[in-house]
Parts: sequence; structure tokens; C-alpha cells
Amino acid sequence: MARTLTMFITFYTLSSHAFSQDISGMWKFENQYVYVEINITQSQGNLTGNHCIVYGAEGDFIDCADDNESTISGALDKGVFTINIKSEYAVDSVSKINLKLLPNGDLEWTLVSSLKDISFYPKKVILKKVT
Repeated sequence: MARTLTMFITFYTLSSHAFSQDISGMWKFENQYVYVEINITQSQGNLTGNHCIVYGAEGDFIDCADDNESTISGALDKGVFTINIKSEYAVDSVSKINLKLLPNGDLEWTLVSSLKDISFYPKKVILKKVT
């Protein structure tokens, strides 16, 4: 009985922590080669939003959604947010990204899969919250 209670408390604590992670807002990463911006709205573990990704010093590849267009969908699963980004650059192309909220409040972006048409998405970056 004590073991069952311990397992329940552990599961409840981990579940509560995962569902308390709200990543709503604007997140950005930028260096000399790539600019990543995602706007996320989270509601009970489900994510929606839009994106803008620009690659190349001269903006060689631009994949940006209109402000009012939803190109991001996703959900929370085992403490990791998995999102699908519908490309505006490559028609009918979707990339899968894992997002993990770090202890310092930053968001780790890890590219899981994308089509070769949009291979300019960064593999791994750390996003900072803007708003």
C-alpha cells in the first residue's frame, strides 16, 4: 500500500509539473545565419501559433506565416512539447519540432524531422521568451 501511494504521489507531482509549464508567448533565436520566431498559445497542453524562420545572411530562405495565420499545432507529451510547423515556403510540407522548457526559463528547440525542401530549419537552438 505504501509503495502504491508513493508511486501515485510521484506520478501526480510529475504530471502537475508538466501541465503547469505554460509556454504561451513569443520566443526568438537569432544569430548571423538564422532567425527563428515562434508565437505560441497554449490551452490545456495543446499548442497553436505561427512562425517565422529566415536563413542565410541575405535572407536566402524565408518561411514566415502571416500574423493571423495558424501554422503551428502540437501538444505536451511526457514533459516535452511536440509541434508541427506547416511551411509557408514549401507547400504541403510539415516539420516536427520538440520544445523543452529549461529550468532557466528558456526553450530548447530540437528538429525531429523535416522534408528536404526546408532543410534550413535549425537542428537545435535555445529560444528566449520575448513576451
